[in-house]
Amino acid sequence: MAVSRRLVYTVSRLPMSTPNDDVLYVQAALSGDTRAFGVLVDRYQTPVYNLARRMLGNSADAEDLTQETFVLAYQNLKNLKVEQKFFSWLYAIALNQSRRCLRRQRSWLSLFDTSAQQLKLPPPDIEEKSVRTVLVEQMLNSLNPVDRSLVILRYYDDLSYEDIAATVDMPLGTVKNRLHRCREQLYRKYQSEFNHETI
Repeated sequence: MAVSRRLVYTVSRLPMSTPNDDVLYVQAALSGDTRAFGVLVDRYQTPVYNLARRMLGNSADAEDLTQETFVLAYQNLKNLKVEQKFFSWLYAIALNQSRRCLRRQRSWLSLFDTSAQQLKLPPPDIEEKSVRTVLVEQMLNSLNPVDRSLVILRYYDDLSYEDIAATVDMPLGTVKNRLHRCREQLYRKYQSEFNHETI
């Protein structure tokens, strides 16, 4: 049975720690056991969705990207190296798909001679969010896609620096330096923007 694009999405929060039996389910899936891959889908679909939601900024695109990520993962499972963690490999697929989606969005906007940065779109579901939450998401979206993904992986998904480096295929020192610059940049902007809003 092939993996369908209509993967079921559950809203329960799943832990980001990598279960020791991931490798067993991967091996079983490679042997043709689609139920084993279903376990991996259940285990990681919520973290992948959350990553996509924060990268893309809306739920509909995030749901589509989550489905695409698991379809690609299933189709390319044989390419997973023995030394790689499944979730790091899966996250790399999700990040690459997110960046492709963002590039497509910029290309579409360029048809109207309008850059994405010039558009003043309201943040999604603003009525359900606090002012602080909306402000943080706006600042996150102001980062370039690479820095945004590093911040999400570290401070939303609580990945270690080592796991982030493996996921984005970047030297460990570069990951630490870029995250340090992002922290300083976001903190200064947050202080400035929130203080301005509350005056």
